[in-house]
Amino acid sequence: MHDMQIRNLADNTQKSYLLQVSRFAQHFRRSPELLGPEGIRAWLVHLRDKRKLAPSSLCPAVGALRFLYLDGKTHRSSRLRNFTIMKQRQQPSR
Repeated sequence: MHDMQIRNLADNTQKSYLLQVSRFAQHFRRSPELLGPEGIRAWLVHLRDKRKLAPSSLCPAVGALRFLYLDGKTHRSSRLRNFTIMKQRQQPSR
């Protein structure tokens, strides 16, 4: 939570991230610290295929997990640096 405040994330973003991470953990009945890329991939597939979420509706889950594992610095963050959930947009060259 403090990391989100330090990053100056909006209150609604913080609430959304907490909800998304909570759902992720509840789905696997395990702490997110015990899950890694395979768990993330399985969760996103579950959301897309079982819950029928559109790609744009997956963005909050992706953002929350990316923040948790990369910015929140869980112990598995080094394994996830190269894990690409979605294609990143290229910046226009100037």
